[in-house]
Parts: sequence; C-alpha cells; structure tokens
Amino acid sequence: MSQNGNQINNSHPNLFGWLLSGLVAIQIGGLFLPVQFSWGFNYWQLFPLPISLVILILALIMVQPLGFRQLSHAVERLVSNLSKAIGRQNRTFVFLIVSLILLALFYFFRSRAYIYGDGFLVLEVVETPFEYWPLSEYFMKPLSMLSLRAIVYYLQPVLQISPVIIVGVINALAGVAGFWAILHLARSLTEDPVERLLLLFGSLAGGGVIMFFGYMEYYPWAISLMLWSLSLSVGYLKGNHRLWPAWLIAIIATGFHFFTSPAIIAAALAAWINPHHKNKSPRPVPWGKINLSLIALSILAAAGFQLLKIQGPILSPWPITDHNYWVLNPNHLLDIFNELILVAPIGLVGLTLFISRKVKATAVKPTTNLLFTISLFIFLLTFWINPELGAVRDWDLLSFFSIPFSLWGILYWLRSSETKASSSLVPLLVISLIYIVPNLYEKNHPDIAVNRLDNILWLDPHYQTDYRQAYNAYHLATALISDMDLKEPSLRYLRRAAAAENSSARTDATLAYTYYHLDQTDSAFVYFNRALSKDPGNEEYVNVMAQYELDHQNYDKALAITRQGVEVNPGSDRINDLMALVYANLKEYDSALIYGRRATELTPDNWQFEMQLGRIHGLMLQFDSAYQHVTQALKLAGPDKFKKRDYLAFFACSIATGRLEQAHRAIQIIERLQPKAVEENRSLRETYQRALNSQDQNQ
Repeated sequence: MSQNGNQINNSHPNLFGWLLSGLVAIQIGGLFLPVQFSWGFNYWQLFPLPISLVILILALIMVQPLGFRQLSHAVERLVSNLSKAIGRQNRTFVFLIVSLILLALFYFFRSRAYIYGDGFLVLEVVETPFEYWPLSEYFMKPLSMLSLRAIVYYLQPVLQISPVIIVGVINALAGVAGFWAILHLARSLTEDPVERLLLLFGSLAGGGVIMFFGYMEYYPWAISLMLWSLSLSVGYLKGNHRLWPAWLIAIIATGFHFFTSPAIIAAALAAWINPHHKNKSPRPVPWGKINLSLIALSILAAAGFQLLKIQGPILSPWPITDHNYWVLNPNHLLDIFNELILVAPIGLVGLTLFISRKVKATAVKPTTNLLFTISLFIFLLTFWINPELGAVRDWDLLSFFSIPFSLWGILYWLRSSETKASSSLVPLLVISLIYIVPNLYEKNHPDIAVNRLDNILWLDPHYQTDYRQAYNAYHLATALISDMDLKEPSLRYLRRAAAAENSSARTDATLAYTYYHLDQTDSAFVYFNRALSKDPGNEEYVNVMAQYELDHQNYDKALAITRQGVEVNPGSDRINDLMALVYANLKEYDSALIYGRRATELTPDNWQFEMQLGRIHGLMLQFDSAYQHVTQALKLAGPDKFKKRDYLAFFACSIATGRLEQAHRAIQIIERLQPKAVEENRSLRETYQRALNSQDQNQ
C-alpha cells in the first residue's frame, strides 16, 4: 500500500526517477540525431556541443531523487516556510505583485519567432479592417480573432504603439491567467503545498507553456480559459464550487478555439459524477469504456471525412494518392512522438507508469480519471489533425493537450507512489528547465528559428512535390520574403513549389519577382512567361511581360501578349491601355486610339489612361485633342501625382496649341521638380520664348 492508500506493484520503487533520467537521455540523444527525426528534442543543438553535454550530464545526475535527498528536504522546508509567509500576507497584494512579475517575465521573454504557426498571419489579420477579412477564417476561433482585432483597432490610435506590442501584452496577460489557472487547479487536486508545487513544475516542463510568453497566435487565451474551466470542474467534484461557472468558461473557451471544446465534456462528466454537489457517494463512471469510445469515434470521424472526400484538415486513416502523410505513415507517427516529447514529457512519464504499474481502478480518484479522459480527447484532435504547415511549424496547434496531460502524469504518480513527494522537487525542476530554456531561447531569436526550421522543413513530407503540389513550400517561401525579407533562402522552396505538378501561376510569378529583386532578370522573365502561359488574362503578368518585350523593342511579341490578354480578359482596363501603348509603339495610331478609349470607358476616372490618349493624339499631331486629354488627366490626378514627363507633355501640348500661359505654368512646375537640370530647363525656356516671340510677331 502507498501513502495514498493505493495498491501498487512495488517491483520498481524508483521508476519515476529512472523515467526522468530517460527524459534527459532523450535530450542527449537529440544532440546527435538527424534533425528530421528529433525536431521535438534537439533544441540543445543550438548551443556548442561541449556546453550542452556538460549541462545535460549534470541534469542526468540531478534527476535522481536518492542522490539529492538532503537538497530535496531543504527545498521542502523552503516551500513550507514560504507558504506560511505568504499565508500571513494580504492575498490581494500577493496576487498583484506576482501577477506583475509574471507579466513582465512573459512579455520580456515573449516569442519573436513569428515564422512558427500563423504568427505573421495573425499580425496581418489584426491590422486589416473588419470588412476585408473573409468570414470563413473565423470558423475555428471566432472570439480570438474578433477580440484581438477589436482591441488593436481601438487601442492603437489611442496608445500609438504597434500591433506587435499590443498582441504581445494581451497574450502575456493570457499567460498570467493561465499560470493562476494551473495553481488553482493544483489547489483543487491536492491540499499538500509540496504536491501543488510538483504539479506546477510538471505543467511547466512541456513546450506548451511557451504559449504564455506573449506567443503570437490565437491560442493563449483559449488555453488559459480551458484550464480555468477544468479547474472549476475539478473543484466542483471536491465540493468547492458550483458547476455553472465551469460551463460558462468552457463555452467561451470553445469560442476562442474549437480545440478547447473538451472542457465542455469535462463539465458534463463532473455533473454526471456528482449531480447534486457535495455528494458523498459519486456515481461510478465507466472511464475505460468512455476512453475507448472516444478513440473509436475519432476513427469513424476521420473515415467519414475521407468517404465524403473532405481532404485537408483531417488525416486519412488509410493511404491516398497525393496525400502520402496519412495517419499511420511513419513520418506522422514520428511527428507525434516528437510533439509528445516537446510539449508533454511528464505526461509520457505518467503514461509509462500507468502501463507498467498495476493500480486498482478504485484506487484512482475521479479527478485523475477526468484529467486523463480530457487529455485523451484533446490529444485525439492533435493525432488526427493535418499539420499543413508541417508539424514542426504547427507544433502550437498540436499542443492544446500539453498542460492537462502533464498534470495528469504528475497526479497519477503521486497517487500511486510510495516515494515522498518532496524528493522529486529538484529533479522535476531540472526537467522543467532543460526542456523550456533552449526552446524559449530559440523562440526569442527569429534568425535562429528560421535557420533551424530551414534544416528541418526541407525534409518534411508537407514540403515535397508529391504532397498536394508542395503548397506548403510556397507558403513558407512567401513568409520568408514578405515578412522577413529573406529572398535568397526562399528561392529553393519556390523552385520546389514551381516544380510540382500543376503548380499555380502565382507560384511562378512569386519566383519570378524574387529572381527580379535579386537582379537575376533572365531567370525572372522565364518564370513570368510561365505564369502568363497558365493565366494569360492576368493583368499583372500581361503588364510585366509586355513591358519587358517593349523595353527590348520586340513589338510583335508585346502585341501577341496583349492581344491574347484582351481576348481572355476583354473587361480589363489595364490590358486595353497596355494594348494602346503597344499599337502606339507600332505607329498604328488608329488602333491605339480604339483601345485607349476603351480603357477610359471602362475606368473613366483613371488619369493615366487619359494621359495615354493625350500622348497618342500628340503623336498623331492632333494637339487640341491631346491638350484636352492631358488637362483632363491633370484634373483627375491633381498636381501631386503628375510627374516630370507628364508636365513635359502638358508643356508640349500648350506650346503647340498656343496656350502660352499654361506653358509658362508648366515650366515653373518642372523647374521646381528638377532644379539642378539647368540645361534642360534653359531649353524649355528658350522654346517658350520662341513661341512667345512668334505669337507677338503674328499679332
């Protein structure tokens, strides 16, 4: 019998210590394993190998409880004295001071590696007006998106600070709320302060706690609210709370993210176990049947998705074409193992104890079983979801089970162990530090994160050409380009995406622009041409390629490109205007006028189209018509948008039609625009003077 009254198998009295040693050994193994096999436990590779080895070997020694019994006793006395000292203080004062310290800690060490998950997309969303974002994006997380966008929308003009800081503070506050939720849950689970501290250390050991550090995602508040709901459900089973707050917070948490919906199930199970509150004879619950039913239902749901041909969000239970990352694929199972090690190593320890020790079902309290069932429910969502960005980038989406599962692992050990709880304080603190410190270091250094991801994702199944046309390679590349201005590293991902079967015109165009900005123009226009062949009516591609051919005086090729563009997209004002320019270069002015007029008919308020017509009439020596179109362009554009070449056209038309006052005004503006172009300005003055003299002679 254990101290908790549980019947156990005593064949391995120090199994917990050995399992903690195993967690350290896994970290040591991560120093030497290839990155694609160890992305969840290779963070110590970020540091020099000798330093990492020394730290991990010291950790391996320190996780043995028997070797640090005196230190553990000292820690126990410290915890006891600290608990008594805090108990004598004003609770509100203590709460505020600790909360401020935590807020500063979570914000100062906030994650800056927005390349993980949808960090950059979150920033884009919160900076976008409400009416410009599709409602479909709100499906999984409506309250998260609405609340973040509303807070940024109303606070940014008042505080004059960037959305990055606002979202960082909001999510750091979620971390503070999550920390107190864990402590509240620990208080509901045990009355022993040492055991509460163990539960805290165990929950902090996983990478899931990174969410508390101002993480740039929609998840931090959802996770914190879920933990509060679980705490209130557990407190209800202990007779400490009513159940309606747990229901309410669970529903709100689900609104923040669907993955927290198991909190509603937790409240329902608590109501079933103890329907009348403070009931001394709770109803028996068939936990084993419930857990097996959850597993069976998850399989049926995944099969239903595939039979209905809804591919993408849920992995297939069997292999399918062009989607080789199915649920039992070795790559997926390896990703799940890495995710478990990354976010819930203590949960794995508890699961190993559960499998290796024989504890009677009646010996385990309903609160422990409740935590396991909810952890299983959330884990099944993780197990079946398709991490479309690659599991290493989507680790955050897969981490919702982290803290409940870790708490269950510690609680299961406490309820089945004869070892004194205080003997594991130091080992568990060591585990927490070696798991969170390198992870947090990487999240605080975006350049290190990008380099680490680059080495891993290049080999990830989601980034290969035989997986859904390498869409994810394109997604990563565009993030590197637009959000981090890393064009060179993005090239190989774009080339891979472009090499995939049925790659999109947008992929080719993005690759072309990247080459262009790197001054590799030959390669750029090869891919622009590919993009145009796939989407011949695209205004952007037609404009780029036609201008390219015009610059090289390949007028017939430019005409072929624009003519095909007009045939495919006759309603494009931009392509019609471009066709007018091509015909003007070919000196086919009548045709140029036809397409120029069509462009202005499609968009009457476009001043550039009016300028195009003015230039064409000028080339036809129809200066009165040219003057009308140029002045209309000036009226539409305003003086700020007119450039030097536009004012030169205005000057030429004014001179040709005898409007010398307007010509003089044009000269004054041009001289202000180019004060150092002395010779050119003098030439304009001379032209104006000759026209003025000629007019005087005629009069």
